[in-house]
Amino acid sequence: MLRRIIRNALLGITRHGGLSLTTVLVITLTFGATSALTLFAFGAGKILDYYESRALVTAFFKDTAAEDQVLALRDELLQRSGVKEVVYTSKDEAFALYSEQFKDKPELLEGIPTNVLPASLDVRTDSLEDLPSVAEFFKGNDLVEEVAFYQDVVERFKNLVNATRMALLVLVLLFAGISVVMVLVTVGLIIHSMEEEIEIMSLLGATKTYVRLPFIIQGAIYGFLAAVISGGLLTLAIPAVFPYLQSFFANVPLTDPSVLFQISLVGLEALAGILIGGFGSWLAVNRYLKV
Repeated sequence: MLRRIIRNALLGITRHGGLSLTTVLVITLTFGATSALTLFAFGAGKILDYYESRALVTAFFKDTAAEDQVLALRDELLQRSGVKEVVYTSKDEAFALYSEQFKDKPELLEGIPTNVLPASLDVRTDSLEDLPSVAEFFKGNDLVEEVAFYQDVVERFKNLVNATRMALLVLVLLFAGISVVMVLVTVGLIIHSMEEEIEIMSLLGATKTYVRLPFIIQGAIYGFLAAVISGGLLTLAIPAVFPYLQSFFANVPLTDPSVLFQISLVGLEALAGILIGGFGSWLAVNRYLKV
């Protein structure tokens, strides 16, 4: 019986080839857009992780601060919970870094004393939430001339990423709704075109399951095919698109999504396609099929 039901489902798809093809293409577009947005969110998350790991507090010290005093502060900071790394840069090292940075512009180096740049401590923490306490630690110290604190930049980017993820969720739900409606309309039209056949099957004693299930399977097949096509296009697009992203974010160590990630994404899309297509056709069967 199951074999007959599946055969009837496939027969229904082939008999209405144009309508079936249109439905699959529309759902493929919605899944493709969802995949692109998912990859965008994946990349944005990686970029956010990088900038969070690079966020730091820099304290610049007065000329009167002795090196052993600065190193004592460094050791004290390393004992604090949440502090991941503390890097000391002496006045000479700061000038060497400045000279290296502007080695192609010697006019910027002329007449500058080697001790003009202050010594500094760069502090990185385990999370952004730990940075304000480190900044306050420095601000209360008489040896510190200035504190550079860039948490607000990272926080703004973090808020942007979170807003993007929320927008992604809304769009995914919207695209899922479009797919459900598309399947509902398609299966509804097929049911309408087969009214006489359905009536004859009912008169011959066909069960509700035998009549209804092929239409539900049709919808599931539409969703599955669309997800597989979208996933195949996604796997082809990633090697072509990712190098451009890597060149755009040259300072961020972006790596291609792993094969496991891509397979998981396609697998989830296939499952979602089956569920969405099946649900849309179930709605159509309950709305249009009177058996």
